[in-house]
Amino acid sequence: MIRNFLILFSFCFSIESADGIVAVVGDFPILKSSVLQSAQMLLVQQGKQSFSNQEELNSTLNESLENLINQRVLFEKAKQDTDIVVTNDDVVKYIDNYVDNLVLQHGSKENLENVLGQSINSFKRDSWEDVYKLITTERFQQKILMDFDVSIKDVKAFFKKNSSDLPLLPKRYKFSIIDIPVVASENRKKDIYNFLISIKDSIEFNTFEKMATIHSDDPGSSMNGGDLGYISRGTLVKEFEKVAFGLEVGQISDPVLSDFGYHLILLVDRKGEKIRTKHILKTITPDDNDKEIARKKLIKINNVINNNINSFDSIASVFSKNENNISSVKDDWVFATDMDEKIEKELSLLEKNSFSFPIEMNNSFLIVKLIDKKEEANATLENSWSFIKNLTYQEKLTNKLNELLNVYKKEIYIKYYN
Repeated sequence: MIRNFLILFSFCFSIESADGIVAVVGDFPILKSSVLQSAQMLLVQQGKQSFSNQEELNSTLNESLENLINQRVLFEKAKQDTDIVVTNDDVVKYIDNYVDNLVLQHGSKENLENVLGQSINSFKRDSWEDVYKLITTERFQQKILMDFDVSIKDVKAFFKKNSSDLPLLPKRYKFSIIDIPVVASENRKKDIYNFLISIKDSIEFNTFEKMATIHSDDPGSSMNGGDLGYISRGTLVKEFEKVAFGLEVGQISDPVLSDFGYHLILLVDRKGEKIRTKHILKTITPDDNDKEIARKKLIKINNVINNNINSFDSIASVFSKNENNISSVKDDWVFATDMDEKIEKELSLLEKNSFSFPIEMNNSFLIVKLIDKKEEANATLENSWSFIKNLTYQEKLTNKLNELLNVYKKEIYIKYYN
């Protein structure tokens, strides 16, 4: 399962098995398996596949253990601070925003669920406790470092000390994008709805479980015959729950539309305030006809800007106001390392104030216009002030946090085991 924002915390707070305790912070045991996982992640982050020698392995294990202890110490201190309050709504909003960003990165909810290996709802439930601890610790750090900042003098001193070790500044671009998303048409939605109706009508000849296994787009439940287990109100999306809680045991709903697509819902059992349901999910994905509609629309726009390139930015600005549209005018420099490889490749081939041929992405067509570009260069205070200031801030912040951790560790019970 991929949870970039939880990497450290999944190590810090996971207790998978009684495989040996290597340290205790407060009353919380840190297991050998957690340290090994953390060490493996450090190895991956360094782009390595194995440790070169025993000394490197031991050093990484020690670093991993200290990282886990530090994270737990901060959480223990945060728990003691009555000003730090994290509500269920805070956690849910954090997870929802993170999942929305992941969906944009992977192109669709279906693609994301394939990457996660489970349904988005299951991912959200599994992530709740880790995110609660993450937010709690983040807010505590924000509080204790509220007035922390770096001065111009700090930045200049950092640059003087580290200028020879700074990495090259990557290629940078200023550019505009016109984005035409490929969206499912009403006809496509109607086809999916009718398909689920046909499945419902065939249930007397085929079991619901069999049809869910064959047809459901929910990877987290399809292999279990669509079974979602027992749930309480507030667990799943409201459109699903509104219908599911109104069904009779054994009844199958008509297709229900939610942000995930259309659901066919079977109420299996009811126990007090909880219900057990099974569902067949069909995500609303565009078809080839929808793709052709988007392509033709972009060709028309391409013809307009061919006649008047000055219209490019105004069109991009108008489209940028549409939901789930990445059209924009990038007036600030964007590093090549921070953009999609396809887009960067097209920009690298363009002359200033020229635009690309249509670019086909996962779920959209794009045209990009180059405003300006700069090649790789040595970092200086003039061309990289924000970058160098951020490095200065991170170094000074780390030093300050380590000072505080040394104080906190004297206040919290910590024991190491061989």
